[in-house]
Amino acid sequence: MSRTTTPERLPFLLEIGSEEIPARFVPDAMAELGKRLGEGLAAARLDAEDLRVLATPRRMVVLCASLATRQPDRQTEVKGPPLSVAFGADGQPTPAGLGFARKAGVDLADCERTGEGAGACLVARRLEQGRDAAAVLAELIPAVILAIPFRKVMRWGEHDLEYPRPLQWLVALFGEQVVDLNVGHIRSGRISRGHRTLALNREVTLEAPGAYLPAMAAAGVMVDQAERRRTISEGLAARLKAEEPDGRLLEDEELLAEVVFLCEHPTPFLGAYGSQFAALPDEVVATALKAHQRYFSIVGPEGRLLTRFASVRDGGTDHLDNVVAGNERVLRARLADALFYWGFDQKQTPDQHVAR
Repeated sequence: MSRTTTPERLPFLLEIGSEEIPARFVPDAMAELGKRLGEGLAAARLDAEDLRVLATPRRMVVLCASLATRQPDRQTEVKGPPLSVAFGADGQPTPAGLGFARKAGVDLADCERTGEGAGACLVARRLEQGRDAAAVLAELIPAVILAIPFRKVMRWGEHDLEYPRPLQWLVALFGEQVVDLNVGHIRSGRISRGHRTLALNREVTLEAPGAYLPAMAAAGVMVDQAERRRTISEGLAARLKAEEPDGRLLEDEELLAEVVFLCEHPTPFLGAYGSQFAALPDEVVATALKAHQRYFSIVGPEGRLLTRFASVRDGGTDHLDNVVAGNERVLRARLADALFYWGFDQKQTPDQHVAR
């Protein structure tokens, strides 16, 4: 008979740590990871509740609030050969009948007979014991990780692995226990890594899935992309109000979505690039800010660009003035090139350019 008791349930954590993955790769990879793992768990008859996929440039994370610790037992039914084939005229089992029972894993005497007349046949029914979820996860997770489609992948060292950037660590916790598995040369454990600068990339030992988000926050990592997005939006608004109250950000959802996956601990700031670049068309400046530097443009009350920009640092507020100065210096160099070519192009008329 099938098991009737409800299996015990435990939280589950998967963290795939790597070098920084390009921001434009991450959203699609998150969707694929959630889809493939969800489908794999369903096919394996492991009920999962509240499956969330989170990501930063350095980590792809699955948090499951409740996952069955064991597959439910199930009764399987296998239809066999007709009775006229399974038994001879003398009523003795034939090789076909014995072979069917052996393949089905039951005794021929335990097989049932169903149907009538020429349609009568053998049927084997048996109880398939459910497997422990940890064993299923150990098989499922490596296949899911290596099947995530990315726009570009790479190989590194002497390893026969393909991923957008080199894999560095793997955390797989089911309750308080490590799910023992390998993805190529990377073996799972309970050790993650903190923010590169805020926590000096130190090891973070995780006791259970429920401790993951607080532990990573203490190590300088905002794992939840929604939290980073909110921090960026609210932080930029606060900076504008304090430093440029008459300005507003030029809305750019595409840029915001990319910046969210360029950092693990966003700290917004404003910078300036000098009034000499006001001679450039707004479109040229806005393109340079977005395409080259991933900066946000700021417009004034009349709708023209101000000579200010907004950006996000991946780190804290320490020495932020040095970060602002460095970003301003890089941007001025880019805009100086644009201003030179803009002036050079205006030495000829549009007709002369067309003739050329």
